[in-house]
Amino acid sequence: MNLGHDSHIVLILLDIHHKLDTIIRMLPEVRAYLAEIGRRGGRRSRRVLPPETARRMVRLREARRAFKRFYASCFWSSPKDYVVTVEDIPWVARQLMTHGGREGWRTGASLCR
Repeated sequence: MNLGHDSHIVLILLDIHHKLDTIIRMLPEVRAYLAEIGRRGGRRSRRVLPPETARRMVRLREARRAFKRFYASCFWSSPKDYVVTVEDIPWVARQLMTHGGREGWRTGASLCR
């Protein structure tokens, strides 16, 4: 048996045992940290958005997705990294309905609702 090889395995096992012991001792601290950030997140997520604001946010998200999806066919003359704003939604819808084919028409029409 190679004594050098066995001593290497023993050192690895001791190192693993030490790390497990450290992780187990840290567990209550980690648990307390996660509980605190969970409480903070829970408080923030209780905000109430007026329905019109929520609808506007959804329309903006959909307009941004459509801009990226139909970039080559409808928005090629615009900068590729252009960020669509709420004021741009009618323009995005018009471009989609004019140059986006059937699928673009549907997407543009849904932005107009």
